[in-house]
Parts: sequence; C-alpha cells; structure tokens
Amino acid sequence: MPSSHRRILLTTFKLIDLLAIAISFAIATIAAHHQLRTVSFDDFLAMRITVQNFAIFLVLFLVWHFIFVFSGLYNSTRLTSRRRKLIDVIKATISGTLALYAIALLFRIVLITPIFLAAFLTASSAIIILSRGILGYVLKLMSIHGRNLRHMLIVGTNLQAVKFAQKIEKNKGLGYHLIGFADNTWKGLGEFQTTGYRLVTDLNNLAEFLSHNIVDDVVI
Repeated sequence: MPSSHRRILLTTFKLIDLLAIAISFAIATIAAHHQLRTVSFDDFLAMRITVQNFAIFLVLFLVWHFIFVFSGLYNSTRLTSRRRKLIDVIKATISGTLALYAIALLFRIVLITPIFLAAFLTASSAIIILSRGILGYVLKLMSIHGRNLRHMLIVGTNLQAVKFAQKIEKNKGLGYHLIGFADNTWKGLGEFQTTGYRLVTDLNNLAEFLSHNIVDDVVI
C-alpha cells in the first residue's frame, strides 16, 4: 500500500475514534444528568465554554489518542484474529475510561460519576468496535478487488513457509500481495523451486532488497 494511502487510512481511523469519544461523552453526560439533576438539561447545554473546559477536553482527546497508539490499535492487524482485536479495543477503552476518571479527580469534575463512567465505557467500546467492524468490512471488499494491498516478503523456503504463502493467497480478503521469498541456498531449495514461487533475494542481500523495493511486511 502506498504510504500516502496508509496515512489517509490511519487518519480516518483516528478521526472516527475521536468522534466516538465525543459521542460517548455526550451519551454519558445525558446518563449522568438524569442521575444528578442539579440543573436543567437546557441550562447544562447552554453553559459557556471556558478555557478550563476546553483544556480538559483537549487533554482527554490527547490521552485517548496516546492510549490507542500504545495499545497498537493503529498497527496493521490483517493477520490478527477477531477475538484479539476485540480484546485490544476493550483494553484500550478501559484504560481511557480510567484516565478520564483520573482527570475527573484532578479537576474535581462533579459530572463524572460512576454512572457517567459506566455509560462512557459502554458507549465508547460499542461505537469503536462497530465502526472498526464496518470500516474493516469495506477494506476487505477493496482488498478482494485488488485495492488496499500490502506487499509481503516471506523469509524462508521450507514447507511451512510455502503453506503459509498458500494460505495468504487463498484468503484474498486479508489484502496481501506476495512479492516472493528470501533465503540462502540449502538442500530443500530444489523442492521449493517446483512450487512456482519466486526466490527474489538471498539473506545476504535482504537489507538491500528491502531498501530498493516496496515491502510492507516481512514474515519469517
């Protein structure tokens, strides 16, 4: 995948996640308001935006962004199972909710109650999982039609490597284009050459090959 396309895709994921946080905050606010009822909802919506409020929301967005980055949610997950993706998202939203709770304690935000946090965690997890599922399905369709591809190089030419390549090529929805294989001469190389796959470089020249060709993933 060209680096420009990948940047656009990552930006899309990040914007969707930020939108999910904003929507979740609104949902949690409604839930907390029904619990507190200290002011009318119209008055709450009419509250002016202060520098402190803006700073708090900015810190919240930045904290969530860094949590998602360090949780690996913006890394390539084409070979990751759905269960693993689901667990990673839930771990990230739990960490983000705990960070929100810490911010609430620091700035003494009365609105952020246990009800607020529970609603925020539930809404953010559901929205992010749903949005990523929809976007993932769209990207899968694009991959099947030859777009949104990542270029893969496999290091090794044994039977296990060949079976892995066959599995990758069979599942076109993963969105991989197999460049070829890298390996040195060994006794099983003759058998590998009968498979029809390309040996594009030996291991001694692997670094040079990677620097002169577009390779997104190297699998050993």
